[in-house]
Formats: sequence, C-alpha cells, structure tokens
Amino acid sequence: MIRTSFSKNRYAVGDEDLIVGTMKSDLGGQARGIIFCHGSGQSAQPLALEMHYLWDMLGRRAVVHVGDLGGQTWGSDTAVARIKLARAELRRRGVDGPIALVGLSMGSCNALNYAIRYPDEIACLALTIPVTDLVATRADPTFTSVWPEIDAIYGAPPSANYTGHNPIDFVDDLPADMPVKVWYAPNDPIVKVATVNAFLAARPQT
Repeated sequence: MIRTSFSKNRYAVGDEDLIVGTMKSDLGGQARGIIFCHGSGQSAQPLALEMHYLWDMLGRRAVVHVGDLGGQTWGSDTAVARIKLARAELRRRGVDGPIALVGLSMGSCNALNYAIRYPDEIACLALTIPVTDLVATRADPTFTSVWPEIDAIYGAPPSANYTGHNPIDFVDDLPADMPVKVWYAPNDPIVKVATVNAFLAARPQT
C-alpha cells in the first residue's frame, strides 16, 4: 500500500519533492505525518534512492513528505515557508494533527526554525548530526565548501544577520514539553561535539 509520487516545480529552488505514505484507511483513519528536511547538497530524488528502506518503513506508519529544498535555504525564512507548504500538502492528504519533524545536518536549522515559530503543529523533533550553531559552522575553516551557501542566504561574510535563525540562540524558547531527540557522532568532521553539547546544555530535557 506504499505510494510514491514526485511533484515537479513545487518549490522555486529544487526540482522535485517526494511523498511516501500509507493510505489513510490503512492507518485506522488517523493518518500521521512526518516532514523530512534534508541536508546540504542533497535533494529529494537521490534521497529516495539512497534511503528507500527508511521511507518504506516510515511509510507504513505515516505519510512522509521530503521536500526538495535545493540546498540554498538553510534556516532561512524561505525554508520555513517551504515547510509550511509541505505541511499544507500533508493536510490535503488527510494528516490533520501535529507532525513529526526530522532534520538532517543543515536541515536541522530548518526543522528548529519551523518548530519555534509553529510549536502547536509539532508532535516531536528528531535531529540527526544537527548544525545547531550557524556562527560556529560559518567560522569553521574545515567547512569552507558550504560558506558560499550560508553567505548567499544571510549576507556576507561573515554574516551578523543570524538573529532569529540560529538554533543555539533560541533553543531555550522551544516549548519545554516538546519531545526533541538528537543523534550525533563524536568523530563527525562538520558537526562538532562542542556545538551539540552547547545546544543540549541550553535545553537539558532534550
């Protein structure tokens, strides 16, 4: 009962988005929703091929929307607006209640920015190797390949315009009862342990 569909030109940047899910009738009439925010340099279609086992598994329990964000929107107002469109699409497919929001790497900036603005729409947050401090990431000399992306969004270099977008600055504004889980690795070359630990210290119930 898994269905997969690509929608052309849903977003101004990016080519296709992906929806995988189980029919509402097979979920007992209560469709659950997941929105996945991919990382830098990724898009929906390669994710569909690389992570098909994940979508197949999740799609048996929920309707999963993977928006093709095109790589140039990390943590910005544009990203928040696109997640809002994804939320509307899930609602059109029968998902009326709060959703699970999943962020991967730089996509975690998107997930966190959305959650802080629309907390009533979020059932839980799952963040995998999350970029939680844009300032620290932008200053990291080993991360130069993504500097142009960050500079293009926020102005340039180094930007002082992260206000309202940098997760570490507003982590304590997340609702205290919002379930948030973080996965990270001590040897990740981009997501430094120190930045994740700072995030966790600011929100110890994570």
